[in-house]
Amino acid sequence: FSAVSAVDNLELEIDNAGTVRATDDKTKTIGWLQISNTAVVTSGNYEKFVEFDGKRYSHIIHPKTGMPVSGTKSVTIVCPDAELADALATSVFILGEADGVALIDRLAGIECLLINDNDQIFTSKNLHLNYTKTASTPH
Repeated sequence: FSAVSAVDNLELEIDNAGTVRATDDKTKTIGWLQISNTAVVTSGNYEKFVEFDGKRYSHIIHPKTGMPVSGTKSVTIVCPDAELADALATSVFILGEADGVALIDRLAGIECLLINDNDQIFTSKNLHLNYTKTASTPH
């Protein structure tokens, strides 16, 4: 299983072993995700970014605008194929919570977890996260 951590300023990352953790406080568990024989890939702006005048800009560029993507902090994809998971993580990051999660909901055997800039968690309909009593459930 993997641990999901909660902090006031929630940003999550998931490593290739399936461990879900907060990037700034890895000790507060809000839940867990059971995985086996699958890829877990995360795209996020918590490590690769640039900051100008107090505003953070993502390293992920929107292909239509040529500007850094805003509105999304992190997208994690759970998928049997690592290359597909990588492509989908970036795509869902660009599409955002409504369109990105809707896309994943149409794909069999693929799930996602998205954190937006307001620290809200959104998941695809079949992602089975187990939450502790103190955790907020996703949208």
